Amino acid sequence: MMTIDLTDALTERNLLKVITGINNFNVDKVSQIASAAELGRATYIDIAANDYLVDIVRQQTQIPICISSIDPSNLYKCIRNGAQIVEIGNYDSFYRQGFNFSIDRILLIAKQIKDYFPEITLCVTIPHHLSIKKQIYLAQRLQEINVDFLQTEGISSHREYELKTDKISTPINKIASTLSTTYAISKAVPLPIITASGISHMTSLIAIKYGASGIGIGNAIQQLNGIQDMTNFIKIIKRKLTHDSIQEIDYKLSTICSSVISPKKELLLNH
Repeated sequence: MMTIDLTDALTERNLLKVITGINNFNVDKVSQIASAAELGRATYIDIAANDYLVDIVRQQTQIPICISSIDPSNLYKCIRNGAQIVEIGNYDSFYRQGFNFSIDRILLIAKQIKDYFPEITLCVTIPHHLSIKKQIYLAQRLQEINVDFLQTEGISSHREYELKTDKISTPINKIASTLSTTYAISKAVPLPIITASGISHMTSLIAIKYGASGIGIGNAIQQLNGIQDMTNFIKIIKRKLTHDSIQEIDYKLSTICSSVISPKKELLLNH
């Protein structure tokens, strides 16, 4: 069940998720990012599915905690320790091994989590290796089983993925691909969408314009040193999401889009 703050953020389209990393078990680093997320007033924080880590973060922050996992059996202790959101996603470590998640596999995992934990808020990342048509189909099926919201991802940065799919990952391609998915799915499915993968304070505005209800920021924050720098960065993003109206976004896009591939154009070229 979604909290009031989370529901409001999705409705007002200003949700900001801070990502510490699915394989980041460094307690000090995760604690730093969690403190910054709290101070910067992020909507929620996404951490590795580890019950000890959940307990540590829960003691230092009041914002909701999301755990990322593709293993339903790994979730109970994390939820018991205070995790409120579960995300099926962060597939990069599997892409590195040459493994892509199928539609049936993702639906099975989602159904298992809904059966085992019916009260938990569930988000599912739509894999970018699927065609746009298949991504939309998966999103529609996830809506049927009452998933709460979706997340998009960009082209994987792993060479094995590029060789298998013939999709080359560059910073611009990664951003454009997650934006194109956001645009396409938002036109076909009413579920809220979080746009992630390479999003910055500038491209966050494009994500909202193209149908996102919020964004996920990870690498941009993880690369910063110190709580103060992280907090300041989060505050900048949050301010943009909270105060920039759609009209202001339209105006700013005229300068931003000159350096970023149009999601509409990427959608036509690659799918």
